[in-house]
Amino acid sequence: MKAVVYKGKESISLEEKPKPEAGPGEAVVKVKYCGLCGTDLHSYLEGGIIDPGTVLGHEIVGTVDELGSGVQGWNLGDRVAVGPPGHCPEMCYQCRQGRPNICQHGFGRTAGISPNTDGGYAEYVKVSYPSHMLLKIPDNVSLEEAVLFDILGVPFHGIRRSNFRVGDKAVVLGAGAIGLSAV
Repeated sequence: MKAVVYKGKESISLEEKPKPEAGPGEAVVKVKYCGLCGTDLHSYLEGGIIDPGTVLGHEIVGTVDELGSGVQGWNLGDRVAVGPPGHCPEMCYQCRQGRPNICQHGFGRTAGISPNTDGGYAEYVKVSYPSHMLLKIPDNVSLEEAVLFDILGVPFHGIRRSNFRVGDKAVVLGAGAIGLSAV
């Protein structure tokens, strides 16, 4: 399969890599779209965020292509978004407190960010925790629209956790993709 591999500051390459295989408890997703995140851009321009050798891309949508033994709740062909682990199987302190967005294991297990997980700038991506990382995409949402789940989900979560009410005034600092989505 073809994959975009991060080599270091201002260096990426299109490479041929073996298609990942689903082991027990894992899934493989055929990637249809993968968003370009600020993390990917900053890694490329500045270096030091993502380890060289990692396939970039963590805003992934596609279809379930393979299921490892023991995976339940998913079918081949299901349309899915691949998110961060959601909450960790170990249920760390933050996950137990209902804050999986700051799970102590989350960053290290997010596809396309951590050293041991390749991301969605490839034809296929392995998902280590399907029950925690896959989100079913409703039939009335196109995959092209669904790829925005991360960029819309982050500000939506923040607004929902706030005390904002219709008619309140707010200042959004930063006019990047997430700031603009919040507006």
